[in-house]
Amino acid sequence: EDCNRVLDKPYLAAPEFVPAGGEAALARATWRWYQARNRSVVSACMAGMLRSQLDCPSCGHSAAKFEPFTSLQLPLAQPSGFLLRVTVSLQPRAPAGPASSRRPAPYRCEAGE
Repeated sequence: EDCNRVLDKPYLAAPEFVPAGGEAALARATWRWYQARNRSVVSACMAGMLRSQLDCPSCGHSAAKFEPFTSLQLPLAQPSGFLLRVTVSLQPRAPAGPASSRRPAPYRCEAGE
């Protein structure tokens, strides 16, 4: 908010879907609506839009909407496998020096179920 270059923020109603224009027109109108109130480095670099759709099961009417965002919360994946620890010793094809110069290297590998 402190970096916003729009000082006079006009109230504008959110754009409505018009079938003649299609979803691309709605997306452009929503982005213009968002930028009329939000112009900052953060919104220039990190803002985007999500498309949501609401379908009525009784009449079949469908309404699409685009919603601007500057951050997303994503769930972290839960571990689904098991941990398998493997120790690998790399051996040269021809003896190049003392055997103690090659140490075992631990590698970590996760395997699924």
